[in-house]
Amino acid sequence: MRFQDFLSTSAVTRTGFAVARYTPPFGGRLIADVAGYSLGLAKPEVYWTVRNNLRVVLGPTATEKDLHETTRRVLRHAALTYYDFFHVIDRSSAEIRGLVKLDDDFLQKIHDTVAAADRGLLVLSTHMSNFDLAGFAFGTHNLPLLGLTVADPTTGFLQLNDVRQRFGFDVEPITPQSLRKAIRRLKAGGVVATGVDRPIPDDDIAVEFFGKPSYLPAGPARLAALTGAKVVIVSCVHDKEFGYRLQSTDFLDLVETDDRKQDIIENTRLFAGIVEQFIRAHPEQWMMFHPLWP
Repeated sequence: MRFQDFLSTSAVTRTGFAVARYTPPFGGRLIADVAGYSLGLAKPEVYWTVRNNLRVVLGPTATEKDLHETTRRVLRHAALTYYDFFHVIDRSSAEIRGLVKLDDDFLQKIHDTVAAADRGLLVLSTHMSNFDLAGFAFGTHNLPLLGLTVADPTTGFLQLNDVRQRFGFDVEPITPQSLRKAIRRLKAGGVVATGVDRPIPDDDIAVEFFGKPSYLPAGPARLAALTGAKVVIVSCVHDKEFGYRLQSTDFLDLVETDDRKQDIIENTRLFAGIVEQFIRAHPEQWMMFHPLWP
């Protein structure tokens, strides 16, 4: 079993809930420090996956020391986000809402779009920082949405989906049935959310990502093409002054021609370029534990 799969088991998820619930913040930071240092020493498969992804992101000027230190910082930050997420899991919607700063203009624009009900809204999320907590905060603003997640979720991931549903998410693994449901939701003016940077190795479209071909998901561009939905990309970031913040693009101007297949390729390239900008700003907060490049 891969280390990251072990971390996603039901037993580990339950343990994480229990430990984080009763551990004060200074203890959570200590746990994150120990986890980052220990994984940097042990170098399990997840270490090398993150490091190999960062090798492309940081570019040829990055030294071996740079790669090791940034990888360790990613793993440390991941542990901290898991602690922060599990620590507040039983709090009220009002408390969750206050943990992640969302721009008021952005929220109003989305509320207006939903109220108009003429076009659906496709929210594409990066796996940056505490994206789960940001998703919860988003869901507490009376914005019911359908969330499409990994097609073959682990038992721990299913437990997290149960929690997500408490905060306004109708969460379903990606299947033909859930995709049809998403299409209906978007055509009816609803909101659908899914990831935009988790690789799909068996997809048939590769686009340039940090200068190298990668099988980023083409599903978001397909959904947009099929439904005419508006599209926005969001990304969570953490800093010492503001804590967690949800950054967002404006509604994107998508390519729309008579050649739908080419439109999907071009729009996937568009998404990739925007995601690059988010990742370049904070590579140490990119929680991507799957290889992006062959």
